[in-house]
Amino acid sequence: MNYLIDWHGGDRQVIPIEAPLQSRVLFPDKPLRAGCLFSGGIDALAMLRDNHLNFPPDIPAIFEMEF
Repeated sequence: MNYLIDWHGGDRQVIPIEAPLQSRVLFPDKPLRAGCLFSGGIDALAMLRDNHLNFPPDIPAIFEMEF
């Protein structure tokens, strides 16, 4: 945020994040999995392709496609 403030001439302020802390696992019975945000850009597509080329499909580090 400080970079954005500097880029715009210093006339902006940091917006405070007021989200509560999560202190428990929501689904403790589910196995751990990796996740990513697929924005639709070329960098997101490259990240997904790299993940699928470098990890076998049966381990938690693979990104699953859910729609």
